[in-house]
Amino acid sequence: MVDFEWYRSFIAIYKHSSVSEAARTRIMTQPAMSQHLASLEARVGEQLFFRTSRKLVPTERGKQLYAHVAPHIEALDERTMELKHNLSPLRNTIRIGTTPELFAEIVMASLSQMEWNIVSYFGDTEQLLELLKEERVDVILTPRKFVTPGIEYVRLMQESFVVVAPYETVVPEFTHLKDMESWLSEQRWISYGLELPIIRRYWKEMFKKGPLINPTHVIPSMPLILKAIEEGVGISLLPVHMLKDQETTKPRWKLVFEHMTIHNDLLIGIKSKQKHVLVINDFIKCLCEHHKNHSNDSKELVGIGATNEYARLIIDSYERLTGRMLLDEKAMPGNEFNQLYHAPVVVLSHGPEADPILNYSNLAAQELWEMDWSAFMGTPSRWTTEALDREERDGLFRAVDEHGYVDNYTGIRISSTGRRFYVEQATVWNLIDERGVKHGQAAAFREYRYI
Repeated sequence: MVDFEWYRSFIAIYKHSSVSEAARTRIMTQPAMSQHLASLEARVGEQLFFRTSRKLVPTERGKQLYAHVAPHIEALDERTMELKHNLSPLRNTIRIGTTPELFAEIVMASLSQMEWNIVSYFGDTEQLLELLKEERVDVILTPRKFVTPGIEYVRLMQESFVVVAPYETVVPEFTHLKDMESWLSEQRWISYGLELPIIRRYWKEMFKKGPLINPTHVIPSMPLILKAIEEGVGISLLPVHMLKDQETTKPRWKLVFEHMTIHNDLLIGIKSKQKHVLVINDFIKCLCEHHKNHSNDSKELVGIGATNEYARLIIDSYERLTGRMLLDEKAMPGNEFNQLYHAPVVVLSHGPEADPILNYSNLAAQELWEMDWSAFMGTPSRWTTEALDREERDGLFRAVDEHGYVDNYTGIRISSTGRRFYVEQATVWNLIDERGVKHGQAAAFREYRYI
């Protein structure tokens, strides 16, 4: 009879293309791992891997065996984990990997309300990914998404980054982006990492090219970067929500080009095979609900649009009519409002009135129209366009009524301050529930340019 552990060792070697790496992940010695492989090859009667100078390459027989065995072994491991989590008479334990900053801001705030024991591991984004891949943690909280087979993400929130400088910094007035970029390039930059995370993205989004700067200091801690800025060491990009907690009557830092912000998603990562494990789903839901209830963005939100049910109507109607996903990730039940509200796509909607009234806008829409939630709610939809463009807008709504949705719409819109922008490739659709009842219309787009 074949030893079950031989198969588990074979799968580990197959995944890592290395006996030594597989032995490390299984917490075994390399000779013991090699013995498992040799025993399985002897039992199968064929070689399962070719040995090269750098790695092990599976033979055709090895590929066949993996395809046949791996799903059964993984299913058995998943069932064992479910039984362990769901049937234990003791408090369940969640192993979480994150950065110290995210632990302090997100996990620590909800620890007292959690019904699980928490074992925490800290690291950078790449280290967190490895912890999850090796199943040393159940969940990771990370600001970076890696496209990795077998790993899925749920969006927890979206954070905005802005340039922060010492309070004494003199910032000239600029009318051209080129001059603004030149000034920024001349400053002393503090970066979170040598690869310039966030800074590189800021340059790409604002100036459409990479930054030609070398950081003066690399400090892998957002709070310590802020401390360095207060000491006059240099400038950097920091999350806005962190700065709100640091506001004092005698500020030692200032925002630079406050209107130029970029956004980044904070994500919850899990193994795909664990997405149906009850205790892990409950933990994720707890984090999302706690964030929603304590977020400065959602505390004062009222109205029909400020519910998971309405967010689900927007998402489901779009997917039912167009056959496409509105969000980058499937909305998690009970977290629809949070994911849609912080999504990197502009979304807004109005009711079925004869003169439609706005009843939903996510953060991206609020930023673009320069209006907060309360200002949006109750505003006639026609006010989002200039008077001369309203006839064209009414024609669009009639077309949506007739066809269910309209794709690739382009048109001019105007913000509350009079700033004009050109919407590109927008989708406008009817909000129809599962009973066929119409509740209004919604629009979504990712592309726009200021005029």
